[in-house]
Amino acid sequence: MVYLITGKIHSGKTTTMLSLYNQHHLGDGFVALKKMDKEKIVGFDCLHLSTQKIFPYAIHDYYYNNQFQTTTILGPYHFNEDTLLMIEKTFDELISLNISPLYLDEVGQLELNNQGNAKILQKLIDHHCELYLSIREEFIEKFVQKYHLNEYQIIASL
Repeated sequence: MVYLITGKIHSGKTTTMLSLYNQHHLGDGFVALKKMDKEKIVGFDCLHLSTQKIFPYAIHDYYYNNQFQTTTILGPYHFNEDTLLMIEKTFDELISLNISPLYLDEVGQLELNNQGNAKILQKLIDHHCELYLSIREEFIEKFVQKYHLNEYQIIASL
């Protein structure tokens, strides 16, 4: 089953996903943690749930100074190519080990444009494991159509 944790921007989707994972400590995956500079979003780090390791994920253009190689840009955010590759490699390993449930935070416009985590997302959906994805409300309809989701459940963010 695919569970779509949804809400508007800054509505608690990541918090909801972390809460679900922490309830049972089963499965594995990644969430995106906001990095702030007072009131400004600097970017996002990627937290690997089972290891609690943090990886640089995306940085706002204002703060970007070639800290990492980027081939994916969405709006003002540069995405770390090495982190995207690490996420894909880790999920490939988790799939091969039949780990479930799996968690992937912040799917949306990039994946709808076949960028970001689109490749591994398709593998996760094709694997038919219990899958928790966070996605903004505005992307649900296009997402369900693109990834041919017949069975899914909506979970409102906290």
